[in-house]
Amino acid sequence: MYTQCPGCGTIFALRAWQLRQARGRVTCGLCQTTFDAVQALSEELPGDEAGAADGGQPAASTSASSTEEAEVRIPALGPQMSAIGRLLPGDSDERPVDLRALVGEHPAAEQRAATASEETAGAGRGGAADADWEQVLAELRAEQRPARASAAGGPKKRRGRRWLVAAGVLVLAAALVHGSYLYRGALLELPGTRAWLSAVCTLYDCQLETAASYDVIEVEERWLEPDPRRDDALMLGGVLVHTGERRLPYPEMRLTLRDLDGHVTGERWVRPEDYVADSRLRARLGAGMEPGARVPVELYVAEPDGGAESFSLSFRPVE
Repeated sequence: MYTQCPGCGTIFALRAWQLRQARGRVTCGLCQTTFDAVQALSEELPGDEAGAADGGQPAASTSASSTEEAEVRIPALGPQMSAIGRLLPGDSDERPVDLRALVGEHPAAEQRAATASEETAGAGRGGAADADWEQVLAELRAEQRPARASAAGGPKKRRGRRWLVAAGVLVLAAALVHGSYLYRGALLELPGTRAWLSAVCTLYDCQLETAASYDVIEVEERWLEPDPRRDDALMLGGVLVHTGERRLPYPEMRLTLRDLDGHVTGERWVRPEDYVADSRLRARLGAGMEPGARVPVELYVAEPDGGAESFSLSFRPVE
């Protein structure tokens, strides 16, 4: 049977055992094109009606004038064989086979005799030759089928795995960011986390500090008494002590007033500039409260209708 190089159009005559040895994948020695010889197989010589009429044997080259030259060309592979390159050492089934390597450049005498004998008796054993071809083609097509399926499925599987990995990374990143947002108050106590948490709060549009951040502020020397200048006003005083280990922005302070029974009679949120009594600290509110700082507090409020016998203070980040 014949196969034709899709690169340069060179035609090669092949026998069943030669195609089996090549495993179907061959390289043209003229143009170095690698192609599947099985896909290009034909029982007739492509483009040569005369060759088909005389039994499918390729016409002899007019340049093959001597016996030695004809032997070098290897009649079993056709007259074009003289232009095909050599097989490199170490070739295996994993790489395409050079067409000239199927029989070698100088075949042994017995191989040439066998080839000649095969050509002479070819017409008489057409059935056996056909059976050989059917067996070889069945073997090669069976080998190519799983290879094609693997080649078709492999990239899709790899792409699927890459998508799964990417999705897993995104889920973990989202969980890390959201967890940092929820527990930012506790994480702020860890060194080196402020820059990361600041970026998280930029994403969530939240305060970096939380109400829990101000649990380290204690109130000392507190007092509450009527304002001597006004009958319906109260004066509140005390000292805020920062017992934590890192600088904190000044918080908003919530004042809660209660009567003798503990019922809430009044409540108010106050900003730092309204409760910090020391003028020097008031000028530096942006610097925040340093660890160990003692901040004097003084505040004047209207006395609620239910009276005010006690008070409590709590804190939150400035909004």
